[in-house]
Amino acid sequence: MELQKVLFVVLEQYADWEAAAIAAALNEEPEQGEKKYEVKTVSLDGEPVTSIGGFKVLPDYSLDTAPDDFAGLILIGGNS
Repeated sequence: MELQKVLFVVLEQYADWEAAAIAAALNEEPEQGEKKYEVKTVSLDGEPVTSIGGFKVLPDYSLDTAPDDFAGLILIGGNS
C-alpha cells in the first residue's frame, strides 16, 4: 500500500512546536494495521526555512513542485 502524503506548509519564522505532535502521530506505527501517512514539508520556494526556535528545515517541495494528490494540508502558524 502506498503511503498518503500529508503536507506541512512551513514559512520563515514558523512555530515549530505546532507541527511536532501531529507529525509524530502521523509517523507512528499503529498497534494494528499498517502505517498510512508520510509527512512532507512545503515552503514557498523550496529553500530552507528557519523556525521561531531556530530549527532549519530543507523542505521537500516548493509550492510549484508539491504534489496535487495528498491526504492532508497542515498550515503552521508563526511570525510570517
